[in-house]
Amino acid sequence: AEVCTALHGIARFLAALSPDSTDAGDILESTSARDLCIAEGLAPLAIRILRDSKKPLRSGLDPLRSAHPAALDAKAGGTPGEDRPTMLARLVMACTTNLAALGAVREVHEAGGSQAMLQALLSHDDKQTRGYALTGLSNMCKHDPALEVIRGSQ
Repeated sequence: AEVCTALHGIARFLAALSPDSTDAGDILESTSARDLCIAEGLAPLAIRILRDSKKPLRSGLDPLRSAHPAALDAKAGGTPGEDRPTMLARLVMACTTNLAALGAVREVHEAGGSQAMLQALLSHDDKQTRGYALTGLSNMCKHDPALEVIRGSQ
Protein backbone atom coordinates (compact mmCIF):
# COMPACT_ATOMS: atom_id res chain seq x y z
CA ALA A 1 0.00 0.00 0.00
CA GLU A 2 2.87 2.37 0.77
CA VAL A 3 4.32 1.99 -2.73
CA CYS A 4 0.95 2.79 -4.31
CA THR A 5 0.36 5.76 -2.03
CA ALA A 6 3.84 7.14 -2.79
CA LEU A 7 3.43 6.72 -6.56
CA HIS A 8 -0.01 8.33 -6.38
CA GLY A 9 1.40 11.33 -4.49
CA ILE A 10 4.30 11.73 -6.91
CA ALA A 11 1.99 11.53 -9.94
CA ARG A 12 -0.36 14.15 -8.47
CA PHE A 13 2.53 16.45 -7.55
CA LEU A 14 4.05 16.25 -11.04
CA ALA A 15 0.64 16.78 -12.66
CA ALA A 16 0.14 19.98 -10.66
CA LEU A 17 3.24 21.59 -12.17
CA SER A 18 3.01 23.89 -15.19
CA PRO A 19 5.71 22.86 -17.68
CA ASP A 20 4.33 25.13 -20.44
CA SER A 21 4.04 28.24 -18.28
CA THR A 22 6.08 31.34 -19.13
CA ASP A 23 6.14 32.48 -15.51
CA ALA A 24 9.69 32.35 -14.12
CA GLY A 25 8.50 30.86 -10.83
CA ASP A 26 6.54 28.09 -12.56
CA ILE A 27 9.49 27.30 -14.82
CA LEU A 28 11.86 27.10 -11.85
CA GLU A 29 9.43 24.90 -9.91
CA SER A 30 8.93 22.52 -12.86
CA THR A 31 12.64 22.36 -13.66
CA SER A 32 13.55 21.74 -10.02
CA ALA A 33 10.98 18.96 -9.68
CA ARG A 34 12.14 17.33 -12.92
CA ASP A 35 15.80 17.54 -11.88
CA LEU A 36 15.01 16.07 -8.45
CA CYS A 37 13.07 13.17 -10.01
CA ILE A 38 15.97 12.52 -12.39
CA ALA A 39 18.55 12.67 -9.59
CA GLU A 40 16.51 10.28 -7.44
CA GLY A 41 15.97 7.86 -10.34
CA LEU A 42 12.16 8.04 -10.40
CA ALA A 43 11.75 6.69 -13.95
CA PRO A 44 13.94 3.57 -13.49
CA LEU A 45 12.38 2.90 -10.08
CA ALA A 46 8.82 3.23 -11.40
CA ILE A 47 9.51 0.93 -14.36
CA ARG A 48 11.18 -1.61 -12.05
CA ILE A 49 8.11 -1.56 -9.78
CA LEU A 50 5.92 -2.14 -12.84
CA ARG A 51 8.04 -5.09 -13.98
CA ASP A 52 8.19 -6.58 -10.48
CA SER A 53 4.40 -6.40 -10.18
CA LYS A 54 4.10 -8.76 -13.15
CA LYS A 55 6.50 -11.41 -11.83
CA PRO A 56 4.96 -14.61 -10.49
CA LEU A 57 4.97 -15.02 -6.74
CA ARG A 58 7.78 -17.21 -5.44
CA SER A 59 6.75 -17.98 -1.90
CA GLY A 60 5.03 -16.24 0.95
CA LEU A 61 3.48 -12.81 0.57
CA ASP A 62 4.91 -10.32 -1.86
CA PRO A 63 4.10 -6.80 -0.63
CA LEU A 64 3.79 -5.46 -4.19
CA ARG A 65 1.25 -8.09 -5.21
CA SER A 66 -0.78 -8.34 -2.03
CA ALA A 67 -4.46 -8.22 -2.87
CA HIS A 68 -5.51 -6.88 0.51
CA PRO A 69 -8.66 -4.88 -0.33
CA ALA A 70 -8.02 -2.22 2.32
CA ALA A 71 -4.80 -1.24 0.54
CA LEU A 72 -6.60 -0.62 -2.72
CA ASP A 73 -8.53 2.49 -1.91
CA ALA A 74 -8.98 5.85 -3.62
CA LYS A 75 -6.31 7.45 -1.43
CA ALA A 76 -3.69 5.19 -3.03
CA GLY A 77 -5.04 5.82 -6.52
CA GLY A 78 -7.11 2.67 -6.86
CA THR A 79 -10.64 1.46 -6.49
CA PRO A 80 -11.88 -1.20 -4.06
CA GLY A 81 -11.52 -4.67 -5.52
CA GLU A 82 -8.99 -3.61 -8.14
CA ASP A 83 -5.99 -5.90 -8.48
CA ARG A 84 -2.58 -4.61 -7.50
CA PRO A 85 -0.82 -5.00 -10.89
CA THR A 86 -3.53 -2.92 -12.61
CA MET A 87 -3.29 -0.17 -10.03
CA LEU A 88 0.52 -0.18 -10.15
CA ALA A 89 0.50 -0.03 -13.95
CA ARG A 90 -1.82 2.99 -13.87
CA LEU A 91 0.27 4.78 -11.24
CA VAL A 92 3.55 4.08 -13.05
CA MET A 93 2.05 5.32 -16.33
CA ALA A 94 0.84 8.49 -14.55
CA CYS A 95 4.29 9.15 -13.04
CA THR A 96 6.24 8.55 -16.23
CA THR A 97 3.69 10.50 -18.32
CA ASN A 98 3.98 13.53 -16.05
CA LEU A 99 7.75 13.24 -15.87
CA ALA A 100 7.96 13.18 -19.68
CA ALA A 101 5.73 16.28 -19.80
CA LEU A 102 8.34 18.05 -17.67
CA GLY A 103 11.03 17.20 -20.23
CA ALA A 104 12.66 14.08 -18.75
CA VAL A 105 12.17 12.25 -22.06
CA ARG A 106 15.63 10.68 -22.17
CA GLU A 107 15.39 9.36 -18.62
CA VAL A 108 11.91 7.93 -19.11
CA HIS A 109 12.88 6.32 -22.41
CA GLU A 110 16.19 4.88 -21.16
CA ALA A 111 14.40 3.36 -18.15
CA GLY A 112 12.10 1.50 -20.54
CA GLY A 113 9.22 3.95 -20.20
CA SER A 114 8.39 4.33 -23.90
CA GLN A 115 8.35 0.57 -24.32
CA ALA A 116 6.15 0.17 -21.22
CA MET A 117 3.80 2.91 -22.47
CA LEU A 118 3.50 1.31 -25.89
CA GLN A 119 2.89 -2.11 -24.34
CA ALA A 120 0.23 -0.68 -22.01
CA LEU A 121 -1.42 1.18 -24.88
CA LEU A 122 -1.62 -1.93 -27.03
CA SER A 123 -2.49 -4.59 -24.50
CA HIS A 124 -3.64 -3.31 -21.10
CA ASP A 125 -7.21 -4.11 -20.05
CA ASP A 126 -7.68 -0.92 -18.03
CA LYS A 127 -8.92 2.02 -20.13
CA GLN A 128 -7.45 4.63 -17.77
CA THR A 129 -4.00 2.99 -17.92
CA ARG A 130 -4.17 3.01 -21.73
CA GLY A 131 -5.13 6.70 -21.58
CA TYR A 132 -2.09 7.53 -19.46
CA ALA A 133 0.12 5.53 -21.83
CA LEU A 134 -1.19 7.42 -24.88
CA THR A 135 -0.72 10.77 -23.15
CA GLY A 136 2.78 9.72 -22.08
CA LEU A 137 3.80 8.84 -25.62
CA SER A 138 2.35 12.15 -26.79
CA ASN A 139 4.27 14.03 -24.08
CA MET A 140 7.47 12.30 -25.13
CA CYS A 141 6.97 13.37 -28.75
CA LYS A 142 6.36 17.03 -27.81
CA HIS A 143 10.02 17.51 -26.97
CA ASP A 144 12.41 18.02 -29.89
CA PRO A 145 15.06 15.48 -28.89
CA ALA A 146 12.49 12.77 -28.19
CA LEU A 147 12.52 11.17 -31.61
CA GLU A 148 16.33 11.13 -31.72
CA VAL A 149 16.41 9.52 -28.29
CA ILE A 150 13.89 6.88 -29.34
CA ARG A 151 15.51 6.27 -32.75
CA GLY A 152 19.00 6.10 -31.24
CA SER A 153 18.05 3.30 -28.88
CA GLN A 154 16.81 0.93 -31.55
